[in-house]
Order: sequence, then structure tokens, then C-alpha cells
Amino acid sequence: MQQIVFWLFGSLLKANMQGVLMTGSVLACSLVICLQQAWRLTALSAGEEQALGLGINVSALRKLAFLLATLLTAASVSFVGTIGFIGLVAPHFARMLVGEDQRYLIGISALCGSLLLVLASIISKLILPNGVVPIGIIIALIGVPVLFYFVTKQVKRA
Repeated sequence: MQQIVFWLFGSLLKANMQGVLMTGSVLACSLVICLQQAWRLTALSAGEEQALGLGINVSALRKLAFLLATLLTAASVSFVGTIGFIGLVAPHFARMLVGEDQRYLIGISALCGSLLLVLASIISKLILPNGVVPIGIIIALIGVPVLFYFVTKQVKRA
């Protein structure tokens, strides 16, 4: 039962150096590839027609982006469990800080996600000093209102 709770709510309690090294290696390799493709990803975020006009193979780029997203998701979920709102909220925070340029957005998103995870871990330990509230619950409590704010903000723009 404890393994199921770990998987569903996410936790850093099972973190060890082997997991950090494995996840860090996947993250580092994936980030290098993402940064190599940053200008193409920025062009694609401006629209498929503009990316095609710049000579970008949109189909291949989408496949690569999907592969990298899958790889990063698998590595992080295997390490800490399902903490979904980080992946939804961190890029929005990063976009507020640096805009749409993928050269900056990729790294800042990772940094925002890391900081959000550390903040949630600290809060979870402060709530129950002799126990730990699952990080996924803290992330959801932070993430739901923040994501709601970002969504309503975009709806008002449209």
C-alpha cells in the first residue's frame, strides 16, 4: 500500500544517489538536445506555417519533441512518482520571466520546476513535523489555483 501511495502522490523519501545520477543523466542529455533545437522550437511555437517557411522539418521536430518529453517524463516519474502539476505550472512561471524564446525557457522551466519541488518538500515537512505530507498533495494545492489563474488570464486575452 505504501508503494501505491508513493506512486500516486509523489515523494522524495525514496530518493538515493543512484536515482539522482540516473535521472540527472537523462535530464542533462535531454536538455542538451533541447537546447540544440531551441531556435527550431521557438519558430514552431510561432506557428507551423512560419516554421515551415524557415525550412524546418516540422514533422521530425514534433517527433523529437515528443520523444524528449516522454523520456523526461518517464525519468522523473520513476524517480519521484506522479507530481503532475509541476510540469504544468513551471513553464508558465518561466514564460512570465523570460518570454517565448526556447533558448531561455527550457532551462528556466527546469529551474522553476526544481524550486517548486523543493518548496513543496519543505512545506510538506513543516505541516507534519513527525511525518510527511505527500509532495503531490502540496504541489496540487499550489498548482491548481496557479494553473486556474493562468488559464483564466489566457481566456481573457482571447
